[in-house]
Amino acid sequence: HSVGNFGGRISGDGNSILFSNYSDNSYAGKIFVYRNTSGTTWTKIGEFSGGNTGNHLGLGPAISYDGNRVTLNERNYDFDENGNAASDIGRVRIFEYSGNGTTWSQVGNTIYGMKSGDTLAESCDFSKDGSIVALGTKVSGYVEVYQYNNTSNTWNQIGSRITDGAAHFGQGVRLSNDGTILLISDYQENSS
Repeated sequence: HSVGNFGGRISGDGNSILFSNYSDNSYAGKIFVYRNTSGTTWTKIGEFSGGNTGNHLGLGPAISYDGNRVTLNERNYDFDENGNAASDIGRVRIFEYSGNGTTWSQVGNTIYGMKSGDTLAESCDFSKDGSIVALGTKVSGYVEVYQYNNTSNTWNQIGSRITDGAAHFGQGVRLSNDGTILLISDYQENSS
């Protein structure tokens, strides 16, 4: 749920909360993760800042069921996987909590949009075990789904890109617990 430039997600087990503000620090963005550590005490276990002004970190992030994985999605990131300039291509990095203090580590490869202007991703969601992630972008109107391969430490796309040609398709995505059912929203669709 988001209000203005602020948003929040609660883990499925109810013990972790992700707060985001994509306009923080000239729209570089910021994400905070808190965990209920004693029934009445919420402790900050993570804080992430967007890399560059205008990256919009924290617009539509996801947190896994157990709160140990989060998406760091920067929809306006400006460089492709080779480091070449690619305005608003977007990128998603997935981080995992170590279980101690505030230590998080990236899991797998960074996922990039395909071309300038893709703004990947404005909406994200995990399967229950955090091994599958759905990424949507309303600007380019598509959704992609990735599965984590523990052996190769990579996120591999499952199937092809999903699109219906409508503006704002991919505004919101939700995965079922086992990752086999995907809900995609398009808030401006008006066909019956």
